[in-house]
Amino acid sequence: MTPAEREALAERFQQGDEAALAYFYHSHFAPLVVFAQRWIKDQGQAEDIVAEAFVKTWRQRAHISSYAGLRAYLYKIVVRDSRLNRQKNERRTEVQNLSQQSSSEVEESPFELVVRSELYQHLYDALLELPEGSRKVLSLYFFEGKSSGEIARELSLSTSTIKTQKLRGLTALRKKFPGRLQHFLRALTIIFPFL
Repeated sequence: MTPAEREALAERFQQGDEAALAYFYHSHFAPLVVFAQRWIKDQGQAEDIVAEAFVKTWRQRAHISSYAGLRAYLYKIVVRDSRLNRQKNERRTEVQNLSQQSSSEVEESPFELVVRSELYQHLYDALLELPEGSRKVLSLYFFEGKSSGEIARELSLSTSTIKTQKLRGLTALRKKFPGRLQHFLRALTIIFPFL
């Protein structure tokens, strides 16, 4: 494809032409995944990051006026999101290691076990009152410690849908615990430090 054809395609992309989006997606997806794997070793996560980069770029298409600008924007998002994802994964690994270490080295007191059990029960009861989508997403998030990308793959939904369901569910939980919310959330962050 000639430079002039690329620029014409970038202009069509800016105007909302989905055929132009499809062209850029198919021609840039694989190289962007390889690029994302500099930071993210998991190919599935790298693919999620690249797919989300295209969604973000499509939303900002009105501000992208050239082929070079389109490529630069995609790569910028992939770099940023890959680094953020890597940091999140590193934190989760640290938390899991600490959790395994603390559970094998230090036994919880009976009081701590009761408090933890009560918090789990309150959270479980509150989740049961949520709509099914939010309930599934938050259960996987809280009880299994899964990321939005992992939940999206498991439920065969987009990452943005998962984030929306999580936000709606957390908003509903905030309404459910209006006076005690701060104490409840503080206790949850003790049990689920990755929140």
